[in-house]
Amino acid sequence: MSKLQDSYAAAVAHLGIERGIKFSPARHQKIRQYYTAVNSQETVLDLNLWLPEPEPEETDLGQLLCYNPVLTPSTRCLQNAKGL
Repeated sequence: MSKLQDSYAAAVAHLGIERGIKFSPARHQKIRQYYTAVNSQETVLDLNLWLPEPEPEETDLGQLLCYNPVLTPSTRCLQNAKGL
């Protein structure tokens, strides 16, 4: 069987196909068994690995400290935070 696999690998080498590992302990597994094992594992998606880091928010001191003699400082900051 090994010679057959060697000759087949040589025949298809020009396609970029490589021979499997000789004397590998891997054994055939039925498709049903494979998918049962795959689907029984819990899938957890960690979005922190895939989403970009949020940009740190920069505070514009000019907007926070804007001057309007009619408004009190706390009202000015609140209005700037709301985009008013």
